[in-house]
Amino acid sequence: MFVQNHTLASCTLSRFRCISVPPVFWLLVLLVGLVWTMQWTPALAAAPEIDVYYGSVVISDGSTTPQANDCTDFNVANIDGVGLSCQYQIYNSGDADLHNVAVTIIGGQKDDFSLDYPPDAIIAPNTGSFFQVTFYPKATGTRRATIRIASSDSDENPYTFAIQGTATPAELDVSCHSTGVAIPDGSTTPSTNDCTDLGTANVDNNYSTYAQFNLNNSGNDYLRDVVVTITGVDAEHFYLYNPSSDTITPAGVSYFYLYFTPKSAGVRQATVSIASSDSDENPYTFVVQGTAMPAEIDVTHEGVTPIANGSRTPSVSNCTDFNATDVYQVVTYCRFVIANQGNDYLRNVKVEVTGTNADAFPFYLSPGETIAPQSVDQFGIYFYPTKVGPQRTIVKITSNDSDENPYTFAIQGNATGPLTIAMTAEPTTPARNFRFTTNARGTLGAAFSLDSDGYYGNWPPYGDSDGDGIWNTKTGNGIAAGNYHVTAQLPFFWGVYGIDCDNPALMTRVGPSLNFNLAGSTGLGCTYQLKRNVLIRVQNFHDKNGNGRRNAAEPYLPNWRFTLQDSSNAVIQTLTTNDLGKGAFTDLPAGDYTICVEVPDGWRSTAPGGAPACYTRTVTWGNLLTLNFGNRASTLTAAEAADGSAVETPNELLTTPDDVELSEGDQVWLATAEPTDVTQSQRLYLPAVMR
Repeated sequence: MFVQNHTLASCTLSRFRCISVPPVFWLLVLLVGLVWTMQWTPALAAAPEIDVYYGSVVISDGSTTPQANDCTDFNVANIDGVGLSCQYQIYNSGDADLHNVAVTIIGGQKDDFSLDYPPDAIIAPNTGSFFQVTFYPKATGTRRATIRIASSDSDENPYTFAIQGTATPAELDVSCHSTGVAIPDGSTTPSTNDCTDLGTANVDNNYSTYAQFNLNNSGNDYLRDVVVTITGVDAEHFYLYNPSSDTITPAGVSYFYLYFTPKSAGVRQATVSIASSDSDENPYTFVVQGTAMPAEIDVTHEGVTPIANGSRTPSVSNCTDFNATDVYQVVTYCRFVIANQGNDYLRNVKVEVTGTNADAFPFYLSPGETIAPQSVDQFGIYFYPTKVGPQRTIVKITSNDSDENPYTFAIQGNATGPLTIAMTAEPTTPARNFRFTTNARGTLGAAFSLDSDGYYGNWPPYGDSDGDGIWNTKTGNGIAAGNYHVTAQLPFFWGVYGIDCDNPALMTRVGPSLNFNLAGSTGLGCTYQLKRNVLIRVQNFHDKNGNGRRNAAEPYLPNWRFTLQDSSNAVIQTLTTNDLGKGAFTDLPAGDYTICVEVPDGWRSTAPGGAPACYTRTVTWGNLLTLNFGNRASTLTAAEAADGSAVETPNELLTTPDDVELSEGDQVWLATAEPTDVTQSQRLYLPAVMR
């Protein structure tokens, strides 16, 4: 005990003596005791500590609830497929090596899981080792197992957690291949969107309409025993091309084709039935349909211009009005087309011309009795009158068309007296190569050419198309009295210099056109006199050296304006040179002409020179005159003035070529602005003499 004088007394059991001890003694005793205790108390031992991770997520020891976030729930996988894998890490968070590490998979469905590669057997402190497990389902449903990890961890040996995966049963889905639209099981409403409505098809055409259907197995097991059939009252109207396989792998696809092959007209329906190992859709069914429209008649002129059923208004446009024809002449004939626009056969087809004037409209061509679906046949009728005056009758077509039997329309023609027009041209070449246009109805038609000689045409009387025995003419008859015109469409480089008619009092001439009145006359005969026209060509060049002649290296000048004046100095044509610096005044008669170039500011003419810069020339029928116009800038360099070594082009060339020479090189001259006068703009080039 502590005493007041700060000494600590110690008394033995002897009652005879009590010794007083200073405090420092007891302090020394306490220090010695502490040292002795530290030397003899043993240190704590080092130990390993196991943890398991998926990524950064810890998987608890003893977990029995598989989850997707730590990959203990493998989700779904296909039977016999590639499987689904999860990789885990075993981590040693202790301060001693983790020994005897071994992973096994246990449980009733352990065979559905595979250990792909094991972890290291020894894992050092603060390090980890990976192992991987793959889910390979052997059957459908949820498959479970447990991962067991043995190690030297003192309190978590073994470390366990549950795993699971799922394999869904085979599942059949059907869709249209072309649109991708699914077809519900049990569907009874055909649609073009999902291909169950196959549209229209022709009777007896086995391959006109079809659809491809995809069979998809959206499950994880094999879809087995796949069989497709088609049933129903109208099943015979469909043809089934069976699937490519009777077994469909998990997530796989097969297909089949269905053709609509109608045997008769109508809307046809049937049921597609698909048997398989699908547990809840066996069979998988849906209704399909197709349509074959009944036979449907339609009539046109030449397959183009429609003729309405029941029409009583004949028209020239669809050839139901045969126009004017001289009596006892076959001038007009019309060909009509019968189209079957339905999907069934048009049968019992018969065409008749009925009525008072039926004899004036004989057939030259008759249709067959049957017209296939979406096909055509034809018939032709002449107008061959035997009496003067308008004549009208009815065409009647009977068939098996359900709502247009018979199909009727009126036709008419006008029989006239023997009024004629005879056209001739001289010289005969190229007269037979150009054509006339006219509004004189009859055998001439709206456009005609003159007869060629016996070397042209395909059968006797060869080129004598009007049968008058004279070639290079054209005679039209059956023309009613009235005012008419005939216009000659001339070949290139040819012109009309005279028209000689046998009854001049009836006609007036305007250029290549005749206007005449046939009232009270039996006819009119005219002869066109032809001559080759004049063609004046210009080419405009940059006369760099100013010598008045074009050297070979001097370029042409485009977009310069030229004028052509007649003998009275009136401007009758203008042109602008094309991209090649060229242009042509065409379709000119013989005469005196002045050809001028309009020289812009900053330039002056060197050929022909002067102001205005013009050539005046006299040309005759058939002449081809080529003129060079030279121009240069107002200043001339010494080098330009000295350049005279190149070959020079003549400034003028006058020839009388034939048609071949004209056709070889005129494209570069005539690719220019269209001449401004009216007769030039109406010019027609014909194939026989075309450039």
